[in-house]
Amino acid sequence: MLWDKNEIAESLPPVHRVEPPSLRAEILDELADHLACAMQRELRRTPDVKAARKAVIARFGNPASVARALWFQAMKEAIMKDRIMLMAVGVLTLAVVVLAAFSWVSLRENQKTNRSLLAALKELRASSSAANPSAVSSDLANATIKVVEGQENGRPIQGFRVELRGNPFRDSQDEWLAQHTNGEGVASFGPINPGNYNMKISDENKKMETIGEGITLYGGRGFEKTVVLPEVQETDVHLELNLPDALKEKPLVVALSFVADNRKASPWYAQHKIGIASDGSMYSFSSELEDFGRKLFVQKLPAASRFHVPALEYRLEELEVGLPQKENGGDSKSDERGVKYDVVRKTGHESRSGPVFQALPGVENKWKIEIPQDLVAQIETEVKAREIQKVLGTVDPGVADRVSGKIVKVYPVVKDCMVLAYIPDWNRGDVDNTAVANNDGGVRTLLDWPRIAGEEGAGEGRRFLLALYSRETTIGVSTAPGAIGIYEILGDWPERTAWKAQPAVAKDPRAKFNFEPGDGWKLFDVTPIIHERGETGRTAYGVELRFAEENRTSQDWSGYAFVSREGEKEPARRPVLLAVDIESSGAAAATSDASITSRAAATTEGAAPSVPTRTR
Repeated sequence: MLWDKNEIAESLPPVHRVEPPSLRAEILDELADHLACAMQRELRRTPDVKAARKAVIARFGNPASVARALWFQAMKEAIMKDRIMLMAVGVLTLAVVVLAAFSWVSLRENQKTNRSLLAALKELRASSSAANPSAVSSDLANATIKVVEGQENGRPIQGFRVELRGNPFRDSQDEWLAQHTNGEGVASFGPINPGNYNMKISDENKKMETIGEGITLYGGRGFEKTVVLPEVQETDVHLELNLPDALKEKPLVVALSFVADNRKASPWYAQHKIGIASDGSMYSFSSELEDFGRKLFVQKLPAASRFHVPALEYRLEELEVGLPQKENGGDSKSDERGVKYDVVRKTGHESRSGPVFQALPGVENKWKIEIPQDLVAQIETEVKAREIQKVLGTVDPGVADRVSGKIVKVYPVVKDCMVLAYIPDWNRGDVDNTAVANNDGGVRTLLDWPRIAGEEGAGEGRRFLLALYSRETTIGVSTAPGAIGIYEILGDWPERTAWKAQPAVAKDPRAKFNFEPGDGWKLFDVTPIIHERGETGRTAYGVELRFAEENRTSQDWSGYAFVSREGEKEPARRPVLLAVDIESSGAAAATSDASITSRAAATTEGAAPSVPTRTR
């Protein structure tokens, strides 16, 4: 080759950021074609290759220079845009620098002018004060408030906070001005705008303040007022919470807000908040709205059942009862505000109708706090619901509404499987539903639970209820559904069991249950089976649920579509075994040959018993 493409390519400028990827190859190919054509023409004139090459270069020019010229011609627009952008940025940067310099010079000039004006104002004020020390500007006012104790010429009180609320500087701006009294009991304000002000005095140590008093300031005149306040001693108060015995051991806190607002007896207003637990412990607290509900944040105080207050007459303004809010692990939630409690209910007293308590100095003050009976009933209901939920864990608490007695333990179902007579080879135990139905030969459900130790299953008052949630209940139109029997399984079985491979079961049912309409929780008493297992120690394999008669047609059948233990969309409604201690009345939750009225409601969804549904 007479011209080296690589050598020509190396002579080209560096790759530009917007250069087309094929530009260099196209230039080299175009240049090579022209050089080759020119070389052919010269070789026809002379056979000397060197002479022909010199003639081509003489006519065409240096290939590297021509390649660079072609590249610049192709990239001219992009290069010019870059240069214009660079120039614009430079001009803008220069403008910003000039503007900053101008602003700095202007700021220095303004500062110098302001200092001159302030100096002139100070000089004018000093000369005016020297001429007339007590004078006030004709359009402004001064106020001097003196606070004494007991009588007009009584002892000055130091450290009290005096506040004026009004428009001290701007007519449309409502503001608070505050000063603390000095050693002479005096707090001074001004010069400020004349007008009407609300004056309030407070003792921050005792958490007391006076009821607001209106004063009027006039322009060009000073205002002086002596406020005589009675001396208030402090005293201890012992709180006694009157709770029923059933609540005395519960971890509740009663938050109390007391207000001293007896204007006839004292000018002082005071509000004190204190929390008392069922064990007599004392707490400071704050109350806030959070997480769509009212919360108490409590911090325990060192003293038990006592708190220190000014000796005044108090009225119980608000009462809140809180139960601890728990973390998932069981501990109470807390943050920098304290331990978090859920407010069961907040009770307020309107029109100053709350009970009145006296805090007298030098005596033992005992305040007995009575909880309203309707609130006690509400607390008991909430406590019971929490205890049930603690046992149930993630199980739907609605199941407790079906049980007459106390649920003491919940066992998971470890295996469940649906078998269908009309699909005898179907063996999917991982679908999200099981069923019991009486159509086309029958739909049955097999279930098993963990082994229950003998001591857990013992006792006449302990019953065991198999709880299954029917998301869809179907009842025949023309024929009665018949009873559902519970049969003990006699051999081991895999969870993926088909109809034709179902295990052997006892010949007779251990119990029968009437079919009940409606969706929701259905309970089956398996107490005799568990008691017998515990007494004999024999191996157990679970139970089978099926209708006594399974000959209904697909147009007139009855059945339950239960949530299975794989039900991902309804984990709280998966089947469980409940251990229940029956209450003293002896009423059982579910007994043989008995119909159970369901109070739980459910949204109808999921597959009918006759159509198996795979887990998603």
